[in-house]
Amino acid sequence: MRLLRLGRWYRPHHISRSDLLARDLDQNTPAWVHRVLTGGRQVTGIATEIITLTGWATAQV
Repeated sequence: MRLLRLGRWYRPHHISRSDLLARDLDQNTPAWVHRVLTGGRQVTGIATEIITLTGWATAQV
């Protein structure tokens, strides 16, 4: 069985491995680490969030 995601084929073990790693991140990532959700989002929205989190938008040149 293969599943189609974003125009690419993934095998079930890829999905189960991804789920396992996501749970590990949820349980073991320190509170000070910011996680940026990417699913279903446009690249510009992700980039804007990252730039805001880093403070690059307000940095003095």
